[in-house]
Amino acid sequence: MNSIQTGSVVAFYNHGELILGIITAISETYADLIDRDKNTYHLPINRFQLISPALSSDDLYPALLGFIKEISDYQPDPDSIRAALDSDYWTSFSELNERLAPGNGSQAFALYIYLRENPSLFLWKKDQLRLRSPMEQVEYIRMEAKEDAERSFIQRISPALEAILLNKAYATIPEADQITAQLRTYLISGTMNDLIRHINNIDSGDDTEHKIHKLRIALGDISGDTDPVLERSGLPVLFPTSLSRDLIKPLPTTESYTAFSIDEGDGNDFDDAISFNKTDTGYSLGIHISAVAARIAQDSELFAHTQERISSIYLAPGTTPLLPEELSGGELSLIKDSKRLCLSLILDLDNKLSILNSRFALTEVFIENNYSYRDVDRLIHQEPYQTLQRLARLTANARGKQDDASYNPIVHYIKKSGDQLRFRRIDFSSPARQLIEELMVLYNSHFARYAMNNGLALIFRNVSPIPEGDAPQNSQAFLSTTADYHPGTGSQAYVHASSPIRRFTDLVNQYQMLSSILGYQAPFSAKDLDDLIPMIETRLIMLRSVIQASDRYWLLQLLKQSYLETPLSAFIIKPVRGGFVVELIDWQKRLLLHTDSDNRVGSEIQIVLHSVMPDKGYAAGDIIS
Repeated sequence: MNSIQTGSVVAFYNHGELILGIITAISETYADLIDRDKNTYHLPINRFQLISPALSSDDLYPALLGFIKEISDYQPDPDSIRAALDSDYWTSFSELNERLAPGNGSQAFALYIYLRENPSLFLWKKDQLRLRSPMEQVEYIRMEAKEDAERSFIQRISPALEAILLNKAYATIPEADQITAQLRTYLISGTMNDLIRHINNIDSGDDTEHKIHKLRIALGDISGDTDPVLERSGLPVLFPTSLSRDLIKPLPTTESYTAFSIDEGDGNDFDDAISFNKTDTGYSLGIHISAVAARIAQDSELFAHTQERISSIYLAPGTTPLLPEELSGGELSLIKDSKRLCLSLILDLDNKLSILNSRFALTEVFIENNYSYRDVDRLIHQEPYQTLQRLARLTANARGKQDDASYNPIVHYIKKSGDQLRFRRIDFSSPARQLIEELMVLYNSHFARYAMNNGLALIFRNVSPIPEGDAPQNSQAFLSTTADYHPGTGSQAYVHASSPIRRFTDLVNQYQMLSSILGYQAPFSAKDLDDLIPMIETRLIMLRSVIQASDRYWLLQLLKQSYLETPLSAFIIKPVRGGFVVELIDWQKRLLLHTDSDNRVGSEIQIVLHSVMPDKGYAAGDIIS
């Protein structure tokens, strides 16, 4: 690089743009200069990328213009430049300049500008450069096109975003689906993108979280009642209004049944029903599952949304369904007085309730009633429920189900109704729940057995081997396309197939089964299913995390609402900094308690809460006994 003097032309970057200027005055470390547009600068000398010898002119500005004209008149030879560079070795600009255009006059500047203006051909690292390989050139062009598309996208949506965040009127939001997807991606990954940068530059007085909340409300991606933990997770909540809810016309069937469902009393997403009738040789049992896969095209946008969601999620404020509510609680649900297409397991039983034979069939089912678990618990000594309960006990014994003394079947959920929160108690040992559990295990086990016998690729639910001396609950369930013995159900293989309205895996398995019994090629190969499994398991981990965090949040809200300054029975689980993790005995719920009180791990205590911080995840109080 030449020594810098008054009259030297220099190249420097200003806000990402390469500028040429001429030195008008110089000190030891700074220089004053003027560019072709007569803008003036006072810059550190180390900012300059290239320096020319001083131009011999008393009038510096015209000399700069003349120098710039010389640059534009000279065209570097691309072939010579490529021949002088290599894609495997770095070269300094001064070395390249000596090979191609000795000196630091206008030709050197022309060469430098050419190299900088063709980043798809040349890769720079500080003052070193090399030729990009053909693959690198293609990738650079691809990334440039992507960045150009993103800039164009931001320009198109910017007026609507500003109107929303500044509380101004707007007509429509262009490209709403893409905006929604990018907002969710940011919430899930935390990785900054151009959309978030643009949002942050809109001066609305809100922080990023509130801006995203405002935009998602306007986009129809969430509502004002959305669980705050679910909202912050970035997982999908509402369905876009543009999403087609159209279903395939029901296939004709030759079998019809009358059945009833047994489920929670506060929902409408019924995907299973039971028929049970006396026959000449014993009984006919039908376990009927809504044939969702026969109604939703596997290549549809609706199916793509189920793949993104993976599962319905049940939180205190309500259900976020796998499918739009008008389908999950309407046209695909086995609701009372409806006729529905079902994928049915038909079992012939003898008078002792032993299975004589079984088959799967596509059927039409009339739903005569939707019972709650409580309804059936009250009717359990009447028929057909009494015989069904006996069948459930026999199947449980046959698969080796054992009572676990450590298992507590009582679970407390928190439900939100308006502004009120309450605990809801569920006893999983109730006769009706045990009955349905066994029938669904029966359905899923037979489903898996059919697949094994017919070479049908499915997503199986396996359980890792239990380490010797370890507790059964320490085993891990996982998904696989390889069938394996399932100790939890006592079956040679097991799948989830009984809840296609609520679980993506069940829906996929149902597509596979329908193809087999109807005689067409399965839509998914074993490799296709293997490719799906990592995505499914990753999303399930996210869903479990949201459920746990939401449960903690609403527990704290409920305690804040109804149990401040009220003695509560608890059990100390472990000490933590500033307090303890305790379990509230009445509800088997764990709580992070900040307290100055002291006690021993394992002690049963009484606590009083003075303050609760739901957003921070803890409560503060005292141990009073």
